[in-house]
Parts: sequence; structure tokens; C-alpha cells
Amino acid sequence: MMKTSCLIRSVLFPTALGLLLSLPVGAQAASPAAAKPKAKAKAATDSGPATQVGVQELLKNRSKLDGKKVALEGMVTEICKHKGCWAMVHDVDSDADGLVRVKQDDNQSNFKAFLPEHQGKTVVVTGELHETRIDTAYLDKWEARVKAPAKDAAAGQEADHSRDASLKQIAGLREKLAKSGKSYLSSLQVSVDKWEVKADAKTDAKAKRS
Repeated sequence: MMKTSCLIRSVLFPTALGLLLSLPVGAQAASPAAAKPKAKAKAATDSGPATQVGVQELLKNRSKLDGKKVALEGMVTEICKHKGCWAMVHDVDSDADGLVRVKQDDNQSNFKAFLPEHQGKTVVVTGELHETRIDTAYLDKWEARVKAPAKDAAAGQEADHSRDASLKQIAGLREKLAKSGKSYLSSLQVSVDKWEVKADAKTDAKAKRS
């Protein structure tokens, strides 16, 4: 049941808090055609080293980095409570609004869960950046999927809570989109290849003395 709940959350959308905080930075107008939700992002075109970026730099250069391999440094502010497969990271050196969601496949061979003790830690996450553009058509399709009848009673009962939460997120995003005056809102996610906690300089110094 935990795996199903986690899957429902990842398929339907990121948490409302992380998503809404990430949207205002760099949201921009677009033509109706450009505002359509993007299909699966293309693979990175280079096999060289990842571009090292902080959260604010990534947000400012989202178009340039979309589909590229990045090494994102940020502070963990929220973690998946089911399997630790995703986290939200905030800029380490700035109080500016803006979060980026980092997500890993829990079936990948090198899966390493984000744990509660990682919250507040600085991490470096390496993976491919994907941008999702959220417009009215995107929200209509999402809402239709959420409201679709469950295939069986058990699945329907399990999905009730997730359905209500998702509809609340959709309503919030519709309001956010209307207030923005833009054709779409933008949300970013890094598909994780690997990640690590960045060592604290004070901790390193203490370890060397001991």
C-alpha cells in the first residue's frame, strides 16, 4: 500500500507547497502552442560533466538547462514520507523563493533514499533537468485523470485521500495561473542519477582533529 500511495503522489504531481513556491520565479508568457505541456524531455545531448548550479541559478537558466545534465546543490526542505524517493531543495545562499523537486526511481540499482535526517542538510544532486509547463489544458487533463472512476473498489478507497488532495492542488494552481497573468506556469524536476550530502566544513575540521 505504501508503494501505491507513493506512486499516486508521483504520478499526479509534486506537493502543493513545493510546486507553488517554485512557480513564480521565471514564469513567463507564451503562445498557446508553446504553452502545451511538454512531452518527455529529450535525453541530454552531451556526455560530458554535469553543469554545477545552485537553485537560483538553475531557475534563472531553466530554458538553457532543460534536458541537460546538472549537478544541483541545495538544502533539503521536504522529503517523501513513504519511500524517500523525492525531495525538495532550496537555495543554500539565498532567502529568495523557489524550490526544485529532485526525484529518483526507486527501482534503479543505485537507489538511495532521502531520509528524515537529511532534512536541512546541503546535498549535491546529479541528474537530468526537466521542465513542466502548466497551462489550462494541462490542468484540465490532470483533473480528468483524477476524477476518472477507479477500476475496483479497493483501489478507489485507497485513492480517495490522494484524489481530494490532488483536486485541492489543481484548484490552487488554477488560481495561481489566473493571478499570474501568464499563459503557463513552470515547474522543474531533476531526475536523479546520484546524490550525496555535502560535508560540512566544521564537521570535516572536527573529524581531522579527532
